[in-house]
Amino acid sequence: FTSPDSSNNANNNQFIAKVDFRVTDTDRWSARFLWDDSPITRVAAINVFRRVDPLSSFSQTISNTRTIKARYVNQFSANFYRRPYYAGFQSSSPGFGRTLGIPNFPSSVTDENGVPVTAVTGLLTIGDGTQTGPSITGHWEVRDHLTFSKGAHFLKTGYQWRRHIEFYAFIRRAAFTFNPRYTGAAF
Repeated sequence: FTSPDSSNNANNNQFIAKVDFRVTDTDRWSARFLWDDSPITRVAAINVFRRVDPLSSFSQTISNTRTIKARYVNQFSANFYRRPYYAGFQSSSPGFGRTLGIPNFPSSVTDENGVPVTAVTGLLTIGDGTQTGPSITGHWEVRDHLTFSKGAHFLKTGYQWRRHIEFYAFIRRAAFTFNPRYTGAAF
């Protein structure tokens, strides 16, 4: 069962900027910035439960290439990337959890707003999603390479340092599931 108004717009914005700067014939700088806004659209059979979870990505890079005495080439770059994702922004029923009349519910701040996921085996599942909270992924990266050439000999050496970031703070929402395990009829 899908209602005809069960839809959500999916708009994605992107921005890319790049700057190249030549200081001299032997010294060049470059910088790049990327921003991508690609929210995750959650469509539901009942339109009130649709939502858009924000998801954006940011990436910045700066680099320098320098030639020293025509035999040495040094390449340096630094990069930062971050993708914060915030799941479960409910758009329906502020304070609904407290109105259910279930003893000791809601026991978590996560369940105070929105409708808990309710599933009856074989029928439509309704609710505002199973988790809320942020998930942040990203990294810092620095690298430097020195290339040396003399006659037929060629040597390249360097280093790369990278720090990866993974942060998850999801909180599971309450869910009510009804199945036919004991009675033979889930409803």
